[in-house]
Amino acid sequence: LVRSLFIGPGIIIQKNPGETEFSKLIGLEINPNFRNHWGLDLSFIFGPFVEADTSYIFRNTSLSFWGSTVSSLFSLGGSYSYTYNYSRDFLADQSRLWLSYQRPIVPPVALKLMSDVWLEWDTTRTLAEMTSALRPAIEWKLNAYLSVAVFNEAVFSNAELSSNRLGCLLEWNFRPKSWLYIAFNDYHDDESGSIEHRYQIGAVKLKYLIYF
Repeated sequence: LVRSLFIGPGIIIQKNPGETEFSKLIGLEINPNFRNHWGLDLSFIFGPFVEADTSYIFRNTSLSFWGSTVSSLFSLGGSYSYTYNYSRDFLADQSRLWLSYQRPIVPPVALKLMSDVWLEWDTTRTLAEMTSALRPAIEWKLNAYLSVAVFNEAVFSNAELSSNRLGCLLEWNFRPKSWLYIAFNDYHDDESGSIEHRYQIGAVKLKYLIYF
């Protein structure tokens, strides 16, 4: 039934510059991979933590599943943590859920779907905001080293559309561990109270492995 099984307990001891107290965490990760091409990962981290001049009990747990069939790849997961929320400047609960799915349409062309949901609570454990992102994409593999993807990423804040990005990405693995990325984006957001066009932008990135 099980092809491989990893069980890893751990201890983290750290101190940030300028602070006098150490953070001391314990953790556990369990990761089985099954012979039917499915698997899961479960992890826990817990302990006294020092962050942003604040001492508190940090806790985090994460659970994810993944699998494949003859034609599809699928993964689903979620995490919860009690930690410092820097964008809101307080300690509170946070959570994330994610989903990804990939299925070929014809052999060189695949449909991909990725979705994320972030949940933020306030100090009274009342839900402060829910942010979600939905990103469908079509990827065309020209060969084993070159692919082109067209995607649309819609971001929602409390179920209302806050931004939309239409993009195109070319990836070329021209040498081992060396990549060329060329990207184009068309971006809209609701900064002024309604969805309006903001900019169009392109970018080029080169990653090159230098051999010694």
